[in-house]
Amino acid sequence: MNLDISAQNEKLLDAFRRVPLFEGLPNEVLLVMFVAADETICRSGEVIVREGEQGEELYVIGRGAVDVAVNFGKPDQITVGHLKENDFFGEMCVIEPSHRSATVFAITTTFLYSIKSKTLNKIYQLWPEHQTTIMANLSRGLVTRVEKDDPEYSLVAY
Repeated sequence: MNLDISAQNEKLLDAFRRVPLFEGLPNEVLLVMFVAADETICRSGEVIVREGEQGEELYVIGRGAVDVAVNFGKPDQITVGHLKENDFFGEMCVIEPSHRSATVFAITTTFLYSIKSKTLNKIYQLWPEHQTTIMANLSRGLVTRVEKDDPEYSLVAY
């Protein structure tokens, strides 16, 4: 599959190239992913995904920032993460259908791209060699997140 990349698409693809989750993917895969992604703008305080909901997509932060919390809105609420531009969340729901393990909410005006698991599955069918790349990047991102959020645990995990 050879896709013509216009100047406008080149600029949009540049944003996806900076996302560590997509590192090493060729332009044609990035373009298909970008075209299939849904763009959403969330205001500060807006809930994006809620703990316990069934999920089927992952989100990439194009611009802005979000917090990740468990027991959201309850007296025992705990913020377990802070994510910013080029970070991703919701990845467990595209690896295997599951319920959201935390609530994610915007803390600034945030531009998001959501990518459904069915989009990734189609990409894996068209380009099976890139499934390993995406999964390796996803794993690397999760390890980085654990190391950042809990340096003591990351030392024990090895």
